[in-house]
Amino acid sequence: MIIKKNKARGEAVRGDDYIYASAMVRTRALKRIDREALLRLAEARDVDEICKILPEYSIDPVLNENGTIDTEETVVKYLAGEFDTVSKAMPQRAIIDFLRIPYDCHNLKSLAKCDFRDRERAEALLIDLGRVPAMVASGAVKEGKLSLFSKNLASSYEKAKAAFAESGDPKLIDAVLDTACYADMLSAVGSYRNDYFKKLVKVKIDTTNLMTAVRTLRMGDTTGLFENMFLGGSDLDLKFFKDAMDGGEKSLFEAMKKKGYRVFATEDESPTLTQIGKYCEDAYMQCVDSAKDISFGAEVCVCYLIKQAHATQLLRTVVAAKQAGIESAKIKEKIGKF
Repeated sequence: MIIKKNKARGEAVRGDDYIYASAMVRTRALKRIDREALLRLAEARDVDEICKILPEYSIDPVLNENGTIDTEETVVKYLAGEFDTVSKAMPQRAIIDFLRIPYDCHNLKSLAKCDFRDRERAEALLIDLGRVPAMVASGAVKEGKLSLFSKNLASSYEKAKAAFAESGDPKLIDAVLDTACYADMLSAVGSYRNDYFKKLVKVKIDTTNLMTAVRTLRMGDTTGLFENMFLGGSDLDLKFFKDAMDGGEKSLFEAMKKKGYRVFATEDESPTLTQIGKYCEDAYMQCVDSAKDISFGAEVCVCYLIKQAHATQLLRTVVAAKQAGIESAKIKEKIGKF
Protein backbone atom coordinates (compact mmCIF):
# COMPACT_ATOMS: atom_id res chain seq x y z
CA MET A 1 0.00 0.00 0.00
CA ILE A 2 1.34 3.43 -0.96
CA ILE A 3 0.88 6.09 1.68
CA LYS A 4 0.66 9.55 0.16
CA LYS A 5 1.91 12.47 2.17
CA ASN A 6 -0.72 15.03 3.06
CA LYS A 7 0.16 18.11 1.01
CA ALA A 8 -2.23 20.35 2.94
CA ARG A 9 -0.87 22.33 5.82
CA GLY A 10 -3.37 20.81 8.18
CA GLU A 11 -5.39 22.33 11.00
CA ALA A 12 -3.45 24.34 13.58
CA VAL A 13 -3.35 23.01 17.15
CA ARG A 14 -3.00 26.00 19.48
CA GLY A 15 -1.70 25.36 22.98
CA ASP A 16 -3.73 28.26 24.37
CA ASP A 17 -6.92 26.44 23.41
CA TYR A 18 -5.99 23.58 25.72
CA ILE A 19 -5.39 25.37 29.01
CA TYR A 20 -8.54 23.95 30.62
CA ALA A 21 -8.15 20.45 29.14
CA SER A 22 -4.50 20.26 30.21
CA ALA A 23 -5.29 21.36 33.76
CA MET A 24 -8.14 18.84 33.99
CA VAL A 25 -5.95 16.00 32.73
CA ARG A 26 -3.16 16.81 35.20
CA THR A 27 -5.67 16.85 38.06
CA ARG A 28 -7.10 13.49 36.98
CA ALA A 29 -3.63 11.99 36.73
CA LEU A 30 -3.15 12.49 40.49
CA LYS A 31 -5.81 9.86 41.22
CA ARG A 32 -5.28 7.50 38.32
CA ILE A 33 -3.25 4.35 37.91
CA ASP A 34 0.48 4.84 37.33
CA ARG A 35 3.74 2.97 37.87
CA GLU A 36 3.70 3.44 41.64
CA ALA A 37 0.14 2.14 41.79
CA LEU A 38 1.10 -0.95 39.79
CA LEU A 39 4.05 -1.66 42.08
CA ARG A 40 1.67 -1.44 45.03
CA LEU A 41 -0.79 -3.82 43.34
CA ALA A 42 2.05 -6.25 42.69
CA GLU A 43 2.60 -6.37 46.45
CA ALA A 44 -1.07 -7.20 47.13
CA ARG A 45 -1.77 -10.47 48.92
CA ASP A 46 -4.12 -11.73 46.20
CA VAL A 47 -6.54 -10.60 43.51
CA ASP A 48 -9.26 -9.89 46.08
CA GLU A 49 -6.98 -7.33 47.69
CA ILE A 50 -6.25 -5.83 44.27
CA CYS A 51 -10.01 -5.37 43.74
CA LYS A 52 -10.24 -3.50 47.05
CA ILE A 53 -7.36 -1.18 46.11
CA LEU A 54 -8.41 -0.36 42.52
CA PRO A 55 -11.20 2.13 43.45
CA GLU A 56 -8.51 4.33 45.01
CA TYR A 57 -7.30 4.87 41.44
CA SER A 58 -10.81 5.48 40.06
CA ILE A 59 -11.10 1.94 38.66
CA ASP A 60 -14.25 0.02 39.60
CA PRO A 61 -13.69 -3.74 39.20
CA VAL A 62 -16.22 -5.57 37.04
CA LEU A 63 -16.92 -8.97 38.58
CA ASN A 64 -17.97 -12.24 36.99
CA GLU A 65 -20.92 -14.22 38.33
CA ASN A 66 -18.58 -16.24 40.54
CA GLY A 67 -17.19 -13.07 42.11
CA THR A 68 -13.83 -13.05 40.33
CA ILE A 69 -12.63 -9.97 38.49
CA ASP A 70 -13.30 -9.69 34.76
CA THR A 71 -10.04 -7.92 33.98
CA GLU A 72 -10.81 -7.17 30.34
CA GLU A 73 -14.21 -5.64 31.07
CA THR A 74 -12.73 -3.68 33.97
CA VAL A 75 -10.01 -2.20 31.78
CA VAL A 76 -12.27 -1.43 28.80
CA LYS A 77 -14.92 0.22 30.97
CA TYR A 78 -12.28 2.38 32.66
CA LEU A 79 -10.50 3.40 29.45
CA ALA A 80 -13.79 4.14 27.68
CA GLY A 81 -14.62 6.57 30.49
CA GLU A 82 -11.21 8.23 30.27
CA PHE A 83 -11.37 8.61 26.48
CA ASP A 84 -14.87 10.03 26.69
CA THR A 85 -14.12 12.53 29.46
CA VAL A 86 -10.85 13.78 27.96
CA SER A 87 -12.21 14.07 24.41
CA LYS A 88 -15.14 16.16 25.63
CA ALA A 89 -12.70 18.63 27.19
CA MET A 90 -10.69 18.96 23.96
CA PRO A 91 -11.61 21.72 21.46
CA GLN A 92 -10.52 19.38 18.63
CA ARG A 93 -11.94 16.02 19.68
CA ALA A 94 -10.95 14.21 16.50
CA ILE A 95 -7.28 14.54 17.43
CA ILE A 96 -7.48 11.36 19.49
CA ASP A 97 -8.99 9.36 16.60
CA PHE A 98 -5.53 7.99 15.81
CA LEU A 99 -5.50 6.35 19.24
CA ARG A 100 -8.85 4.66 18.55
CA ILE A 101 -8.07 3.32 15.07
CA PRO A 102 -5.91 0.39 16.37
CA TYR A 103 -8.95 -0.86 18.33
CA ASP A 104 -11.01 -0.79 15.11
CA CYS A 105 -8.19 -2.73 13.48
CA HIS A 106 -8.20 -5.32 16.27
CA ASN A 107 -11.96 -5.76 15.90
CA LEU A 108 -11.78 -6.21 12.14
CA LYS A 109 -8.98 -8.76 12.57
CA SER A 110 -11.12 -10.73 15.03
CA LEU A 111 -14.14 -10.63 12.74
CA ALA A 112 -12.09 -11.64 9.70
CA LYS A 113 -10.38 -14.56 11.45
CA CYS A 114 -13.56 -15.89 13.01
CA ASP A 115 -15.77 -15.36 9.97
CA PHE A 116 -14.55 -18.68 8.66
CA ARG A 117 -15.39 -20.41 11.94
CA ASP A 118 -17.51 -18.78 14.64
CA ARG A 119 -18.78 -15.20 14.41
CA GLU A 120 -20.24 -15.32 17.95
CA ARG A 121 -16.78 -16.10 19.27
CA ALA A 122 -15.47 -13.07 17.36
CA GLU A 123 -17.99 -10.78 19.01
CA ALA A 124 -16.71 -11.90 22.41
CA LEU A 125 -13.21 -10.78 21.37
CA LEU A 126 -14.21 -7.26 20.29
CA ILE A 127 -12.89 -4.26 22.24
CA ASP A 128 -15.29 -1.35 22.58
CA LEU A 129 -12.74 1.46 22.36
CA GLY A 130 -12.62 2.12 18.63
CA ARG A 131 -14.15 4.87 16.53
CA VAL A 132 -16.85 2.34 15.58
CA PRO A 133 -18.63 0.80 18.63
CA ALA A 134 -17.95 -2.93 18.92
CA MET A 135 -21.49 -4.16 18.28
CA VAL A 136 -21.90 -1.68 15.44
CA ALA A 137 -18.66 -3.02 13.97
CA SER A 138 -19.99 -6.56 13.93
CA GLY A 139 -23.23 -5.50 12.26
CA ALA A 140 -21.40 -3.30 9.77
CA VAL A 141 -19.28 -6.22 8.62
CA LYS A 142 -22.33 -8.49 8.32
CA GLU A 143 -24.21 -5.91 6.25
CA GLY A 144 -21.23 -4.76 4.18
CA LYS A 145 -21.26 -1.25 5.65
CA LEU A 146 -17.48 -1.01 5.90
CA SER A 147 -17.55 2.71 5.09
CA LEU A 148 -18.16 3.28 8.81
CA PHE A 149 -14.46 2.52 9.32
CA SER A 150 -11.52 4.71 8.36
CA LYS A 151 -10.70 4.68 4.64
CA ASN A 152 -7.84 2.16 4.43
CA LEU A 153 -9.29 -0.27 6.96
CA ALA A 154 -12.59 -0.22 5.07
CA SER A 155 -10.96 -0.94 1.72
CA SER A 156 -8.63 -3.62 3.12
CA TYR A 157 -11.04 -5.85 5.05
CA GLU A 158 -12.09 -7.99 2.07
CA LYS A 159 -8.47 -8.07 0.85
CA ALA A 160 -7.42 -9.48 4.22
CA LYS A 161 -10.10 -12.18 4.09
CA ALA A 162 -9.17 -13.07 0.52
CA ALA A 163 -5.48 -13.36 1.44
CA PHE A 164 -6.36 -15.73 4.27
CA ALA A 165 -8.75 -17.78 2.12
CA GLU A 166 -6.04 -18.26 -0.49
CA SER A 167 -3.14 -19.04 1.85
CA GLY A 168 -4.73 -20.30 5.07
CA ASP A 169 -2.22 -18.15 6.94
CA PRO A 170 -3.88 -15.85 9.53
CA LYS A 171 -0.71 -13.71 9.65
CA LEU A 172 -1.74 -12.29 6.28
CA ILE A 173 -4.91 -10.88 7.86
CA ASP A 174 -2.68 -9.11 10.37
CA ALA A 175 -0.31 -7.88 7.67
CA VAL A 176 -3.01 -6.43 5.43
CA LEU A 177 -5.01 -4.78 8.21
CA ASP A 178 -1.96 -3.51 10.13
CA THR A 179 -0.74 -1.78 6.99
CA ALA A 180 -4.16 -0.19 6.57
CA CYS A 181 -4.31 0.75 10.24
CA TYR A 182 -1.04 2.68 10.22
CA ALA A 183 -1.94 4.36 6.94
CA ASP A 184 -5.16 5.60 8.56
CA MET A 185 -3.33 6.69 11.71
CA LEU A 186 -0.88 8.72 9.63
CA SER A 187 -3.75 10.22 7.68
CA ALA A 188 -5.52 11.17 10.92
CA VAL A 189 -2.50 12.89 12.47
CA GLY A 190 -1.69 14.48 9.13
CA SER A 191 -4.86 16.52 9.49
CA TYR A 192 -3.14 18.59 12.18
CA ARG A 193 0.03 20.65 12.26
CA ASN A 194 1.72 18.88 15.13
CA ASP A 195 4.94 16.85 14.85
CA TYR A 196 4.39 15.08 18.19
CA PHE A 197 1.40 13.10 16.89
CA LYS A 198 3.24 12.13 13.71
CA LYS A 199 6.30 11.02 15.68
CA LEU A 200 4.18 8.77 17.91
CA VAL A 201 2.81 6.90 14.91
CA LYS A 202 6.19 6.65 13.19
CA VAL A 203 7.85 5.18 16.29
CA LYS A 204 5.11 2.55 16.42
CA ILE A 205 5.74 1.72 12.76
CA ASP A 206 9.53 1.53 13.24
CA THR A 207 9.36 -0.71 16.30
CA THR A 208 6.77 -2.99 14.71
CA ASN A 209 9.03 -3.36 11.68
CA LEU A 210 11.97 -4.05 13.99
CA MET A 211 10.10 -6.92 15.69
CA THR A 212 9.15 -8.36 12.30
CA ALA A 213 12.78 -8.08 11.13
CA VAL A 214 14.10 -9.97 14.17
CA ARG A 215 11.51 -12.72 13.82
CA THR A 216 12.35 -13.04 10.12
CA LEU A 217 16.07 -13.32 10.85
CA ARG A 218 15.53 -15.96 13.53
CA MET A 219 13.32 -17.98 11.20
CA GLY A 220 15.97 -17.81 8.49
CA ASP A 221 13.16 -16.92 6.11
CA THR A 222 13.97 -16.59 2.41
CA THR A 223 10.40 -16.33 1.10
CA GLY A 224 10.10 -12.54 1.27
CA LEU A 225 8.10 -12.59 4.50
CA PHE A 226 9.64 -9.37 5.79
CA GLU A 227 8.83 -7.48 2.60
CA ASN A 228 5.22 -8.72 2.77
CA MET A 229 4.85 -7.71 6.44
CA PHE A 230 6.75 -4.41 6.19
CA LEU A 231 4.83 -1.29 7.21
CA GLY A 232 5.46 1.88 5.23
CA GLY A 233 4.91 5.48 6.19
CA SER A 234 7.87 6.17 8.46
CA ASP A 235 11.29 7.66 7.70
CA LEU A 236 13.02 4.28 8.12
CA ASP A 237 12.19 2.67 4.79
CA LEU A 238 12.44 -0.89 3.53
CA LYS A 239 15.97 -0.35 2.22
CA PHE A 240 17.15 0.81 5.66
CA PHE A 241 15.92 -2.39 7.28
CA LYS A 242 17.10 -4.70 4.52
CA ASP A 243 20.60 -3.20 4.60
CA ALA A 244 20.75 -3.44 8.40
CA MET A 245 19.45 -7.02 8.38
CA ASP A 246 22.25 -8.13 6.05
CA GLY A 247 24.60 -7.87 9.02
CA GLY A 248 22.36 -9.80 11.41
CA GLU A 249 20.62 -8.73 14.61
CA LYS A 250 23.57 -6.85 16.06
CA SER A 251 23.84 -4.76 12.92
CA LEU A 252 20.09 -4.13 13.05
CA PHE A 253 20.23 -2.90 16.65
CA GLU A 254 23.22 -0.67 15.89
CA ALA A 255 21.38 0.86 12.94
CA MET A 256 18.36 1.58 15.15
CA LYS A 257 20.63 3.14 17.77
CA LYS A 258 22.12 5.50 15.16
CA LYS A 259 18.60 6.62 14.28
CA GLY A 260 17.95 7.69 17.86
CA TYR A 261 16.57 4.47 19.34
CA ARG A 262 19.03 4.34 22.22
CA VAL A 263 17.11 1.62 24.08
CA PHE A 264 18.50 -0.83 21.51
CA ALA A 265 22.04 -0.24 22.75
CA THR A 266 22.11 -3.60 24.50
CA GLU A 267 25.15 -5.64 25.47
CA ASP A 268 23.10 -8.84 25.32
CA GLU A 269 24.28 -10.74 22.26
CA SER A 270 20.98 -12.56 21.86
CA PRO A 271 18.07 -10.88 23.67
CA THR A 272 14.81 -12.82 23.81
CA LEU A 273 11.81 -11.68 21.80
CA THR A 274 10.21 -10.64 25.10
CA GLN A 275 13.21 -8.42 25.88
CA ILE A 276 13.16 -6.91 22.40
CA GLY A 277 9.44 -6.26 22.78
CA LYS A 278 10.24 -4.43 26.01
CA TYR A 279 12.87 -2.33 24.21
CA CYS A 280 10.24 -1.41 21.62
CA GLU A 281 7.77 -0.53 24.37
CA ASP A 282 10.39 1.62 26.10
CA ALA A 283 11.19 3.43 22.84
CA TYR A 284 7.53 4.29 22.35
CA MET A 285 7.03 5.44 25.94
CA GLN A 286 10.15 7.64 25.66
CA CYS A 287 8.52 9.29 22.67
CA VAL A 288 5.25 9.67 24.58
CA ASP A 289 7.14 11.23 27.49
CA SER A 290 8.68 13.88 25.25
CA ALA A 291 5.49 15.89 25.88
CA LYS A 292 5.99 16.00 29.66
CA ASP A 293 7.56 19.48 29.64
CA ILE A 294 4.70 21.05 27.65
CA SER A 295 2.68 23.31 29.94
CA PHE A 296 -0.58 23.05 28.05
CA GLY A 297 -1.64 21.65 24.72
CA ALA A 298 -3.31 18.73 22.97
CA GLU A 299 -0.08 16.78 23.55
CA VAL A 300 -0.83 16.73 27.29
CA CYS A 301 -4.19 15.06 26.65
CA VAL A 302 -2.79 12.52 24.19
CA CYS A 303 0.13 11.68 26.49
CA TYR A 304 -2.28 11.09 29.38
CA LEU A 305 -4.53 8.74 27.40
CA ILE A 306 -1.59 6.71 26.09
CA LYS A 307 -0.15 6.35 29.58
CA GLN A 308 -3.51 5.22 30.96
CA ALA A 309 -3.82 2.65 28.18
CA HIS A 310 -0.26 1.48 28.92
CA ALA A 311 -0.89 1.29 32.66
CA THR A 312 -4.07 -0.74 32.24
CA GLN A 313 -2.28 -3.12 29.88
CA LEU A 314 0.21 -3.70 32.69
CA LEU A 315 -2.70 -4.07 35.11
CA ARG A 316 -3.84 -7.05 33.04
CA THR A 317 -0.35 -8.51 33.47
CA VAL A 318 -0.31 -7.92 37.22
CA VAL A 319 -3.71 -9.56 37.77
CA ALA A 320 -2.88 -12.55 35.56
CA ALA A 321 0.47 -13.03 37.31
CA LYS A 322 -1.14 -12.77 40.74
CA GLN A 323 -3.77 -15.36 39.72
CA ALA A 324 -0.94 -17.64 38.59
CA GLY A 325 0.77 -17.32 41.96
CA ILE A 326 3.87 -15.54 40.66
CA GLU A 327 6.00 -13.81 43.30
CA SER A 328 5.64 -10.06 43.78
CA ALA A 329 9.29 -9.41 42.91
CA LYS A 330 8.89 -11.19 39.57
CA ILE A 331 5.73 -9.26 38.80
CA LYS A 332 7.48 -5.95 39.47
CA GLU A 333 10.14 -6.81 36.92
CA LYS A 334 7.46 -6.78 34.24
CA ILE A 335 6.29 -3.26 35.10
CA GLY A 336 9.33 -1.27 34.05
CA LYS A 337 9.46 2.53 33.97
CA PHE A 338 7.01 4.88 32.29
